[in-house]
This record gives sequence, C-alpha cells and structure tokens, in this order.
Amino acid sequence: MVNFKVLKNSILAQIIVLIGLFFVSMGTLEICHSIIDRRSGYLAGLLDNERSRVEISHILQKKIFSINVRLHDLANANSEQELVRILAQERILRQQVADILQVIDRGGELIDSYPVNLDNREVVSRKLVYTNYRANRINLQVIELRAKMAELETIIDGFPT
Repeated sequence: MVNFKVLKNSILAQIIVLIGLFFVSMGTLEICHSIIDRRSGYLAGLLDNERSRVEISHILQKKIFSINVRLHDLANANSEQELVRILAQERILRQQVADILQVIDRGGELIDSYPVNLDNREVVSRKLVYTNYRANRINLQVIELRAKMAELETIIDGFPT
C-alpha cells in the first residue's frame, strides 16, 4: 500500500502520480473514442441501408403503379397488336416487381435504370445495395404482394387475346 505521508511530503512523487493519472485518463479517452467511432460507423451503415430500402420500396411502388396503368391500357386496347404490346410491357413489369421483392425479402442489390430526357436517349443507372438483417424472419408484406402478383398473373393469363 502506498504511504500517503510520503506522497504528501514529496513533490516528485506527486508529479509522478499526476502524470500516471494523466496517462490513464488519456488512455481511457482514446478507448472510449474508438468505441464511439465504431458505433457511429455501424449506425451510419444502418442508416444507409434503411435509405436504400426506402428507395427500393419507392421503386416498387412506381412499378406497381405502372402495372396498374398497363391494366387500364389493356382494358382500353383497340387492336390485337396493341394488346400484345401492352401484355409484353406488363410481363416485363411483373418480372421487375418479382426481382424487387426478392431483393427486399433476401437482401442484395438492385440496379435501377431510367431515362433522363424527353427523347429517352440517355439512361441513368444506379445501384442500390440492401442488406436484410432479418432474412430469417417471415415478411408478411412480401408474401402478400407475391400472392397478389400470382393472382394477377392468373387473371392476365386468362385474359382473351
């Protein structure tokens, strides 16, 4: 045990204790700072992942809306050629929706391409990476959307062409 009377009388011992206390404090600060940096990096990654999920959900919403528009076009088709063209576009959209649902359910990357000018000459692509941290859980919304897409497929396959 340290004799406190020696520390009280010796200035050199007091300086050594203060220097030791300083190094212990600085070491503790560095350790805490590294822990906080790792945690903030992890949280930034989760935020980017959630932002990607929201963007993928928005793309899914746009594709489903496009399917809705194609179904209205299908009901108002005037010729067989127009009917075949609309059915082909709708089939492509259904495949895109199935791919998006796969990414939402299991995680992965989605490459979204869209025209950026009026003449559709330039196409911009962006890659969205999503990690599903709950891949082992059942996602009821995805199952419900897949069931509705399967029902829609049977309705469209039964549509007279």
